[in-house]
Amino acid sequence: MISVIITAHNRKKFLLSALDSVLNQTLPRTLYEIIIVKNFIDPEIDEKILQIKEKYGIKLVNIFCKDDEIGKKLIVGIDKSIGEVICILEDDDMFHPEKLSTIYTVFSNPKIKFYHNMLKVFGEGYKRKGKIDSLFNTNINSPIVVCDEQKINAWKDLLLMGAGFNLSSMAIRRELVIKYKAIIEQINFAVDIALFYMALIENGCIYIDNYVFTLFRLSKPDTYLHYDASVWEYSKSIKYCRDLELLLSFFDGSYFNQAILNDFTFWKAKCLFLSKLMHNRITVNFTIKDYYNSLKYLLISKQKLRTKFRYFFALLLSLMPKFLVALITRYIDVLNF
Repeated sequence: MISVIITAHNRKKFLLSALDSVLNQTLPRTLYEIIIVKNFIDPEIDEKILQIKEKYGIKLVNIFCKDDEIGKKLIVGIDKSIGEVICILEDDDMFHPEKLSTIYTVFSNPKIKFYHNMLKVFGEGYKRKGKIDSLFNTNINSPIVVCDEQKINAWKDLLLMGAGFNLSSMAIRRELVIKYKAIIEQINFAVDIALFYMALIENGCIYIDNYVFTLFRLSKPDTYLHYDASVWEYSKSIKYCRDLELLLSFFDGSYFNQAILNDFTFWKAKCLFLSKLMHNRITVNFTIKDYYNSLKYLLISKQKLRTKFRYFFALLLSLMPKFLVALITRYIDVLNF
């Protein structure tokens, strides 16, 4: 049995499209269930979900969860599920019709603990596609399976393939999620990279599929309820910092901890220059050692040049005085940087 967990937070527009993509799978509906976890109650949407449940006779659970954390929503959904394999879908993304049948076949191998497929970018925010494409090398011609000790040498290449990006491209064994339940439910945004790192330290195999089975929507941020651009970006940056600080502590001493530190430093730098735009609502402590570690990592990193520039630009902005940051933002949209 596969459990599909659909999470929605402050956004209603795309939820039914996401649900429809799960219903229209080639895998028989008797082999999977759907759990929706959202932080809003909408009579019209809730009625349609009930109608769909009655029409298809599928196990479909609709849960209201007021918690902000994506990790908490995921755990709430898993607690109501029974599947051995957990497949995640964020409300603005969609599945290819063959996705669940592929996952069902892949996880018939008991050694597979974590799965990730390629994605196709679409949507109203499509102009940001280049930024997504610049992060990863997705030019693989066949599935890649990495097991046990092989992960130590392969993890950097897996990251470059996007293995730690986008929950809607992931599936994971239930046993792994339950083992790390206490840490997952504390995570605000960085659940995808956390699940990948958890799969790295566990015995078993990681499966990277070369097929595109996820439609990744780049929606405009104003599709969220109660949206304010500057507050949203600033809040997101703060939450990512807290997530990565949590992961730094949890994975302390791991062979991939430097990668977490690098991401943490980037988001910390972004928090610092955004705090200047937000009139220093909170103080972000950024030391000389933070800058040194960041620059050192950028020099030796395998990341693409454009990605390295993003990190360097964030560090540069964080060093600038408030008036200069404000001047630059007249010409560069740093909120979408």
